[in-house]
Amino acid sequence: MTNCNYGYIAKSYKKGLLNNKKLIVILPVAVILFVLFPIVFIVLGFDRGIVPVYIEGRVLDSSDNPIQAATVKLQGKSTSTDSEGKFFIDGLVYGLYEIDISANGFAGIKEEIRLQRFANRFDVILNRQEFGELAIKLSPPADQPFYSSEFSFKLNDVDFSYNSDFVIETGRLLTGKYKLVMTSPYYKNETREIDVVPGRFELDLVLAPTADVIGEITNWLTGESIVPKVVEINNNGVFEAIDSKLFEQGQLKLVDLDIGEGFKIKIRKDGFEEFTKEITLVQGQNSLGEISLVETGKIVTLKDDGISRNIIISNLDGKRAVNLAESFLDCNIQSQSKARAVVLCGSSTISLVNLSDATIQTIRPVSLDGVSYDLNSSGVLFIDNSQTDKLHYFSRDKEPKLEDSTVLYSGDSPVLSAILRSDIVVFSTSDGVYKVATDGSDAVKISEGAFRITDISPGSNLALMLNDAGSGTNIWLIDLETKIKTKMTFLPSVHGSLQFLNDNEILYTSNKTAGIASLFIQSVSSNLPRLVRENVDEALVIKGTRVVQLKQGDKYFLLHIDFNKLAQIGG
Repeated sequence: MTNCNYGYIAKSYKKGLLNNKKLIVILPVAVILFVLFPIVFIVLGFDRGIVPVYIEGRVLDSSDNPIQAATVKLQGKSTSTDSEGKFFIDGLVYGLYEIDISANGFAGIKEEIRLQRFANRFDVILNRQEFGELAIKLSPPADQPFYSSEFSFKLNDVDFSYNSDFVIETGRLLTGKYKLVMTSPYYKNETREIDVVPGRFELDLVLAPTADVIGEITNWLTGESIVPKVVEINNNGVFEAIDSKLFEQGQLKLVDLDIGEGFKIKIRKDGFEEFTKEITLVQGQNSLGEISLVETGKIVTLKDDGISRNIIISNLDGKRAVNLAESFLDCNIQSQSKARAVVLCGSSTISLVNLSDATIQTIRPVSLDGVSYDLNSSGVLFIDNSQTDKLHYFSRDKEPKLEDSTVLYSGDSPVLSAILRSDIVVFSTSDGVYKVATDGSDAVKISEGAFRITDISPGSNLALMLNDAGSGTNIWLIDLETKIKTKMTFLPSVHGSLQFLNDNEILYTSNKTAGIASLFIQSVSSNLPRLVRENVDEALVIKGTRVVQLKQGDKYFLLHIDFNKLAQIGG
């Protein structure tokens, strides 16, 4: 029992010694941290916003007189000086900041100062503001009147006007540097820096006659403003490219050009014909008006001289026209794309025009009743109702001969119409509408009734048809797979140029608007048309585009279906 007590006391004593040792070690560390922590806190700047910082000072003039009501700004705080020129701002944060001091009638200062912890002082002397005046004499050539139109004179973006003696009086200006900017379409523009010093001074501004050129660069077809790739001008014998800033957003403005003959301009943009023009420049503004850039490409038109019909190929705007062929038959352009065109003369003579090299191939079959050619097909359809075999398909690589043809229809009923699209043919007789492959297979009747087929959709799944109704016709749409017909018009009208714009939209002419033939566009899923253009005799979609070739009288136009602008071919 006693031993146990002794042992316990000894153990406890030993443990106490260990605790004392730990205490001895911990105390010095705590003391060190207590001393170092404020130092680290201050060095690392953790005391910003905690340590009080203020600034005081005086604002004096150059004679050491106090300036009252001077404004002192620092760290978003503002105060005014008292009658002794003194100021005081507290609640600041130490560090490098800009102080702004201004006073009415004095030149203010802005200066970076370093604020220390606690107290800071800043005394400053402001110089009184000084004034000067300018009298700027405008001197045009002695043998010319002064052209005032669009004349502008500014000092530091402030407008000034001239008096009857052509002198610009600035009145009192604070001394210092000013930016002088003079602009005029009649004289060389002037930009310079001038010093305004105390007193009144005169400046002679000699006006040198020059010419400006302006214009708006647009797309000939759509009328949209376009930005060209390169604009070059020749005003001194050599073509030089101009800065693109001078034709931003399609607005061309050239200034300070030499007056006289020989000014030339070239404008280039990828996908468009190069625009070139030469004019004589006169003093002042020379307007090029609307500079229409024409997309590269060719178009086929017909010209009737009263005796014969000429097949013409040209640029889209009618320039560089070439007469490819002449016919004494009535002709019409049956189909056209960016690469080829098909012209039908009479009832069965086809001319295939290759637009890239301006060549023409004429196919003269024995048939007299009708013909159809598809730009995406390798063949051609001929109708001969005088024979039992009434509808033939020929390869266009061979001279059309009956023994080389594929007979697509034989029967008693005459063929009223036939349209070819790739390897599908849709044709109509007096007793119905049929679909058949160009090799003669898969023949099927898809509708009863007498219709005239006008077009097959690009996707070859729909066809457009007309049927007679009273003094006009109605437009129908038929699904070539389901054989479902949809009436697209409410009332009969005189319809023409019925064709697909794409798989979802159709175009046609109609006299439903006050008896005037007009162009309409309509969705295949709606029977509500939208008027595109009035007074249109014929319309032909340029395949694969939203561009339509229109004919009004003997004139041809191009119309982008999304823009209300007629671009005349050869106008």
